Amino acid sequence: MRKSFNTLKLIGTLTIGLLAGATLGVLFANSKENSTRKEIAKNAKDLAKSLSKKAKRQAKNISKEEWLNKEKEKIMSHVK
Repeated sequence: MRKSFNTLKLIGTLTIGLLAGATLGVLFANSKENSTRKEIAKNAKDLAKSLSKKAKRQAKNISKEEWLNKEKEKIMSHVK
C-alpha cells in the first residue's frame, strides 16, 4: 500500500514539474509572433490533460488492487 502511494506521489510531482516547465517555456519563448507561444501553450495543455487522465486511471487501478487484496485477506482468514 505504501509503494502505491509513493508511485502516485511521484506521478503527481512529475506532472507538476512538467507543467511548470511548460509554463516557463511559454513565458520565455523567443518569437516575434504569438504563434509559437500559442502552439507551445496548446501542446502543454494537451499533455497536461493526457497526464491527468493517465494519473487518474493509475489511481483507480491502485484502488482496485488494494480492494482486491483486502477481500483476498478476508477470504483467506475464513479459510484458515
